[in-house]
Amino acid sequence: MKNGSDTFGREKAVRVSAELLRSVGTAFFPLDLKKLVASFKEQIVLFTYEELKDQDGWKSAGLGVDPRNVSRDGFCLRLQNSLIRAGTSLLPGSKWNVFYDHTNHEARIRFTIMHEVGHILLGHHQQLNVNALVGMENDPRYQPADA
Repeated sequence: MKNGSDTFGREKAVRVSAELLRSVGTAFFPLDLKKLVASFKEQIVLFTYEELKDQDGWKSAGLGVDPRNVSRDGFCLRLQNSLIRAGTSLLPGSKWNVFYDHTNHEARIRFTIMHEVGHILLGHHQQLNVNALVGMENDPRYQPADA
């Protein structure tokens, strides 16, 4: 396995960030998170913890547990083998559900969502072969991905 600096390098993060900003047509901050997430069509879906009030909500979002018990601020979940809309076609791929605590300060929510989108765009789930990174904080394979 490559060392953390090769696998989860900052150079790649900067390049991917620039490509993202270019693709959504913005160079201004703060970013319009709704516009950014909307640019991924149905591939990335945001859920507030409030929207998932009960077990039916958790299950429909691909979870088996209350998300507040998983992470205080937020996390993302890869739903493999989903169908992704591309124009009028449906293509196989991964769909991502990003969960966050809507009661946090606006700046914290912005950071959490962008942090999770960063994990998605940098392919951290695929590199570590997991659907959720939450709970891996003490795993040495994960630590470079969250630096």
